[in-house]
Amino acid sequence: MLKPSIVQYIETEILHFLIEKIRPLHRGGTSKNYRLDTPKGSYLLKVFPLSDISTNRAEQLLLIDRFLQEINFSYTPHFINNQFYICQDHILLLANFIEGHRLSLSNLSFPILSSFEKSEQILASCPPAQASFLKPIIKPSDLVSEISQNIQKLKQQKHSFFRFIEPKISFYVEEIYSQTPTLSSTPVIIHADTKPDNFILKNGHLIMLDFEMMRLGYTIEDLAQFALSLILQHSVWRYNKKLFSLIFKEFTETFHLQKNDWIYGVNMYFLRLLSRRLYFPKLFLSPRKSWLLLQHLKKHTEIMSFIESFYFGLNGK
Repeated sequence: MLKPSIVQYIETEILHFLIEKIRPLHRGGTSKNYRLDTPKGSYLLKVFPLSDISTNRAEQLLLIDRFLQEINFSYTPHFINNQFYICQDHILLLANFIEGHRLSLSNLSFPILSSFEKSEQILASCPPAQASFLKPIIKPSDLVSEISQNIQKLKQQKHSFFRFIEPKISFYVEEIYSQTPTLSSTPVIIHADTKPDNFILKNGHLIMLDFEMMRLGYTIEDLAQFALSLILQHSVWRYNKKLFSLIFKEFTETFHLQKNDWIYGVNMYFLRLLSRRLYFPKLFLSPRKSWLLLQHLKKHTEIMSFIESFYFGLNGK
């Protein structure tokens, strides 16, 4: 829980009224997140341990927030006073807390998809020079390099289950990377972390959260992650092909996507999934977790087959 001295600092120096209730939320990487309930509404509090890294992270978050306000991006909450605070070796960031429902397959609809598409179009329409502080584009080769480094670390740590699945992982990495095309379109601004946890539904509108990963890239990266993470979120054995087909066709029509766009986006999703999973050794402390990763990777072949069939059908007409 929060230290009483930090609570007092927030009440007297930032909000200027009492906090009635504090609820811990999910961790956000190196930050701890809390919901603060007050007589004047609820707030989201992000708490970082004070260091050069976390200071740079907080400054980056504020730069992103200012940029989103400049372009009148209304699909996200903004930080209060557009500044961070330092209290007892901690960095504090406050934003208005938005009540709503988490995005899931059960509440997905075409109006919600349309809301997401509008958000992506707003970001893509902004000149990258307007956000020169953003992280650069991540190439497939960058992810493959990260994966290779993580594989070597895991080999050195000699995790018991990793040695059994390492050949299969290496095979998938090589196969996915070799199939990834080079896109000729100009990179644009993307959210870069469009998993279901980063969306809230409120009054029929889709609100985007957590822009910390925002960088230059291709819109298809956001679209593919949105579709795949939503479809595969709770489906290890199989995915909802009908629903994926509906999302796929909607995005394809709205953004005029070609086959190479989808192949690039899907491959980047799976390479990033591998990069993140391999970064955490605890993944290989049980055979179940190792097996789950392989089941996710097997979906890559199925989705590639769907893409090939879809565009073959278009060309055949």
